[in-house]
Amino acid sequence: MLKPILSPVVAFVLLSGVLSFACAPSAEAKPDKRKAAQERARQIAGHNLALEGHTAFKQKRFDDAIAKFTEAAKLKPLDPSVNYFLGLSAMYKDDYKLAEKALSRVVVMSGPKDKFAVSALQCFDSRRKEFDRARPYSCLISGGKFWRWAKERMPINVYLSNGSQLPKGFVGNDLNPQKMKQLSGWFRDPKFVSRLQVLRHFRPEYASAVKAGLNDWGWANTEGFLKYQIVDDPSKADILVFYCSTLNGNLPSMSTIPEGRHDPVVVQFPVEYFYKLPLDTWPTVIRSIAGHEFGHAFGLQHSDFKRDLMYPTDKIKFVHRNTDQTGPNVVTNNDAATLRALYDLPAPILKK
Repeated sequence: MLKPILSPVVAFVLLSGVLSFACAPSAEAKPDKRKAAQERARQIAGHNLALEGHTAFKQKRFDDAIAKFTEAAKLKPLDPSVNYFLGLSAMYKDDYKLAEKALSRVVVMSGPKDKFAVSALQCFDSRRKEFDRARPYSCLISGGKFWRWAKERMPINVYLSNGSQLPKGFVGNDLNPQKMKQLSGWFRDPKFVSRLQVLRHFRPEYASAVKAGLNDWGWANTEGFLKYQIVDDPSKADILVFYCSTLNGNLPSMSTIPEGRHDPVVVQFPVEYFYKLPLDTWPTVIRSIAGHEFGHAFGLQHSDFKRDLMYPTDKIKFVHRNTDQTGPNVVTNNDAATLRALYDLPAPILKK
């Protein structure tokens, strides 16, 4: 069944263009009448195209269905039903590239119990070879939102410190919005980071491994949908990396995603966490953990599949490479399909 004329899912872009968020519409949103009328017209047109696509789908005219659902998806990009039937129609025409894109969008924008997401994952499971064994996962965060960097803000500037730690009261802690706002103001001073204390037991190898973890996402840079670059000026950075002795909860890493539209993402790595690991595993473990955190910094959430890079790092046993136990993860087809879908989801400004 298709959804009502007005889909319950809309999106908005932060006016700064830094991050794109998607969520259910707020009751407090009061767009002007002209924009409201334009949006309603878009939704009705999209709904009518989806109905035509659904009719073609039931009649097994899959080429026509693909054409109608493709146009409907342009008008209703965050409607799971439209994307699902587009993907299903493409499957029936053996167009698995289009099917993967459409079905991945369904999974990424939906909760794990959403009926269209469940059905989309069943498609991936039933055609594992055709989908190159990809199985995307949801990118929803609290409040039914997902986020990503806006294309207008790219390339994303990443600053990798050489052992600097945040000030007392900030270092090793999850940063609440008030602390993030305070740090954001300090970061605008180009000299602030240079005055920070360098962690006494920091080793240059840590920074090299963290950089390697960032480079593991270089394929996205090459494909062009996610552009980032390393910068030397922390005051220009969108993502900043620091170190600490330990993190609260003995976590292997922590990323704080900003709530403020001008606030950067802050990543912290606790070096003492690595001391309990065999020395020969440090480079690959730190690289894997860093890659995981940069995945969060780019908008990805956790995967339930143990081999994915975005599987929770605190659940992984990092041990010698010559054992049969779980070791460092790398970017999988699941991670790649999810990131592509996340940045394939447009977020038109529907809300001021």
